Amino acid sequence: MARLEATDDWSRLEPSEREEILATCGLLPEAEPDATTDLLTALDSESPAMRRERIELVPVRAEKARLLAARRSAPGSVDVEAPRGVVRSEEELDALLAEFREKVTRHLREGKTVII
Repeated sequence: MARLEATDDWSRLEPSEREEILATCGLLPEAEPDATTDLLTALDSESPAMRRERIELVPVRAEKARLLAARRSAPGSVDVEAPRGVVRSEEELDALLAEFREKVTRHLREGKTVII
């Protein structure tokens, strides 16, 4: 969440827009239990594995929120996914980066903002 809050795109949004994005991404904080009984009930409602999974999803959801914020701050922008794969040599790395650079450059030359 700190990475999201540190982005320029996030800081450009109005508080209501931020809250909307957080809600869309499932990142709004839940209400804190009022009493020990409520806390125990909340803990009993999910298995430890389910709670762990929810925690592991926070970075994924925060990345989704970052992309939504970037799209709002740059209407007409285009998403370009960074390449994934296994690189075993500098030559493979150079080829992978050259292909990615060409994709991004093509959009920039058209005057579009690129979201990676």
